[in-house]
Amino acid sequence: MLLLTIALLSGCWGIGGQAIIDWVDFLKLNGISYSHYWNAVLMDPAKIGVKIGEVAFQVADNVHNPGYKTKDGDAAFLAKGTDVFAVEGYSDHSVVAVKDPKAFNGYRLYANDQKMQELSVSLEPAEQTVKRAGIYKEYSDDKPIAEMQSGSASFFVSLLKRSEDRESYTPNQTNGDPKMYRFVIDTGKSIGYSNVIQDDGVSFYWQDRNVKLLPSEFAYYLAEPRRAVFKVGDIEFTLPRSNLTVATGEQIKQDGSTNNITVLARDGKTERYLFPAEAYDNLLKRVQLENPGSGESKTILYWASRPTPVNDGRAIAFESNKNAVLSKKQAFSIHLVNADGTGEKVLVDGAKYGYAVLLDSVGSRLVAESEDRSVLDIDVVTGDIRKHEVNGHLDALSKDGRYVLYRGMDSEVLVGSKLWIINLETGQKTAAGDVPQSYIYNKGIK
Repeated sequence: MLLLTIALLSGCWGIGGQAIIDWVDFLKLNGISYSHYWNAVLMDPAKIGVKIGEVAFQVADNVHNPGYKTKDGDAAFLAKGTDVFAVEGYSDHSVVAVKDPKAFNGYRLYANDQKMQELSVSLEPAEQTVKRAGIYKEYSDDKPIAEMQSGSASFFVSLLKRSEDRESYTPNQTNGDPKMYRFVIDTGKSIGYSNVIQDDGVSFYWQDRNVKLLPSEFAYYLAEPRRAVFKVGDIEFTLPRSNLTVATGEQIKQDGSTNNITVLARDGKTERYLFPAEAYDNLLKRVQLENPGSGESKTILYWASRPTPVNDGRAIAFESNKNAVLSKKQAFSIHLVNADGTGEKVLVDGAKYGYAVLLDSVGSRLVAESEDRSVLDIDVVTGDIRKHEVNGHLDALSKDGRYVLYRGMDSEVLVGSKLWIINLETGQKTAAGDVPQSYIYNKGIK
């Protein structure tokens, strides 16, 4: 393993004729040579084992002889006396850890040469093995700005795997340096996979050997408010709920939870529930006692699903069956609540319109798909509801909030291959051609 390189530039010799050495982040301990593998992260601090040694000598800034032979106890950048710990699942000490407050979960991982090669393969994102995935602002691991589990995590990994390889890419510098985000993938083992996604205002991309441009659907997780990500004809459409910011500047957390609405602070470090947790717990106990159901008919309480900011973030719309979960029909309704958790009311009654699925919102306009495949055009301020029969599966709301893109149904359950656009102001429906092979929703965004 190459542990150092000599900078043979015009300034290759420092003051006093000392060579400038670029050290690789290495560690030698108990006869094993390790390198820091930055894509590997510790998923749980409880997986840290016993101390197996400590650093005896830091070579960086202390060694200036290119002929220096590294020895046991040496480390490039770790200070003398740094404790080195075992990691659960690696009894051969092929992977070890040191404390690092800047690292994910507080530990930096080192692996030997053979394990480095194995990890580079086993930690590649895999749709079949991922348990959880999270996206974090820059290099912070305080609170994820997006969190996925099970199927949602698998879909996130599928986006990574569908990235377009580029041997080179020049980031857009119009708005300065790209924004940086870290993603972490948990496969249920001690070590997870981590990488960095950059947003230059034009594309989302990451790097694994080559630069990888992410599919436009990725904007669903990180897009700025109302960022258009695809066009049909001359009309710009946005991915559903790509704007989750409320009027306070906080963001609705994407964690897949249906038992409350969690709102993240601007800095991502603190969060709050919109509803009292005990309210959900008390109703759940009643469901389990009075209407538990069984098998495929098991009763499931959805307190708040698909939370969507409306009226410029002053309120939040969401789907819920809490008012009917103890009845036989268990209808879902659309509720509206102020961003501070007050003033909750039913906006669309499930007993009248059936199970309505929220699509998206612009200003005071909220759009949903009714159980009979119609478009519900809802004014959240006045409470007025206009119904447009389309017999379609709603895909997206236009950037200006005037048009809805949908696919016609081939049967009661089969979504067709024809695109349609309805003008919500006039009710006019316009055929938009066949669904192209590259169509976003062919990839399963919803």
